[in-house]
Amino acid sequence: MKILSKSFLCLLLYAVQASAQMPMPAGIAPVPDASIGFSNMSRGASPSGRIGLNGVTAGITEDFPGRHGVVLEISYLRAPNVFGTGHNNDVLTYMTGPVFYPSRRREIVTNVHVLAGGARVRGVVPLSTGGFALAHVHNIAWAFGAGVEHWFSDSMALRISADAVHTSFFDSSQVIRGQYDLRTTASLVYYFERRRRTRR
Repeated sequence: MKILSKSFLCLLLYAVQASAQMPMPAGIAPVPDASIGFSNMSRGASPSGRIGLNGVTAGITEDFPGRHGVVLEISYLRAPNVFGTGHNNDVLTYMTGPVFYPSRRREIVTNVHVLAGGARVRGVVPLSTGGFALAHVHNIAWAFGAGVEHWFSDSMALRISADAVHTSFFDSSQVIRGQYDLRTTASLVYYFERRRRTRR
């Protein structure tokens, strides 16, 4: 009886250990990833012109079973010596929201996303009366866009995305107004768990 009891106990412990080490099937467990990349934004800075801002966008995404997930994103873009004033314009955004994957093929994944959060915009304001002023605005922000990523290994991909980003800043009449600007980003994406690239 003692031998039988000890044998059952050993089998039970072995089964628990094997269960704990068993990997979860691909497509069932959430797959987190982190991305960082170079961004460019064309921003309306005066009634007659636009300025180009460059910087970095970083994000963390959690993909859930099926075709959706959630993303947290932080972006900082900057333009130096705006209008020859020696001052910089910069835009800091921090947003989160859902992401949806219309297609996931062996090496190509497409996504659409909608984000909301906040933005701090500061820099030079060209005045309608002539001259310039310095200002900053911290307000709500949102963005929507799409992206495509190309896998070059089981854990890494290159992602290209384009977004319409809505922020707020002073116009030439010194009134805070919202505006949309186009931001493009090229990012390197790392998946913390190997994901089987299947056709969907």
